[in-house]
Amino acid sequence: MTLDDYISLLESPETVDTQDIADLRALLGYAPYCASARMLLLKALHKSHDTAFAACLPQSALYAGDRRELYFLLHPKQVIRNASMAGNDYFSLVERLEQMSRTTGESFEELARRFRQARLGLLQQERKTPKPQPEKKEEISEEQVRRHIANREYEAAIAVLRQLNLRNPKKSSYFAVQIEFLEKALSLQQAHGDSNQ
Repeated sequence: MTLDDYISLLESPETVDTQDIADLRALLGYAPYCASARMLLLKALHKSHDTAFAACLPQSALYAGDRRELYFLLHPKQVIRNASMAGNDYFSLVERLEQMSRTTGESFEELARRFRQARLGLLQQERKTPKPQPEKKEEISEEQVRRHIANREYEAAIAVLRQLNLRNPKKSSYFAVQIEFLEKALSLQQAHGDSNQ
């Protein structure tokens, strides 16, 4: 294998074939760390269905800069088929716009302009839409109890004291006395309210 032959294989690796295996092995005997020669040898072994392919693959994968490129080297038709089935690349978008242009009668430029405006509109809308803020819950405290008592909201004050009692069992006797006092105040309020009606 001459230098020109090797360069032509590098430029179009799909042309590597069974007759190149011996030359590539000889090259790797001389330069064992040559990654491109390893990739070409792997491609030739894969193409010829050689049993040495399985042993060569793990070592060649170590020399590959990107394993996706190695996969593409070994399975180019499969990668192209998957990309065309996905239809999310630039060319499939252009093809869809051209097809829409033919069916709607609008020019390709007009459709592309509308598509761009729609895309920009969505981006601006995403930026303007405020993200939902978590609800701020009012912290339960004795200050809240004092406010309820000042507003004569005894039932609400009792409910807050019961929650405080659950959170701080060490002060349960203190809260129990306050709850008892507020229950008496509530019953007086209700009795006074009933007698006024």
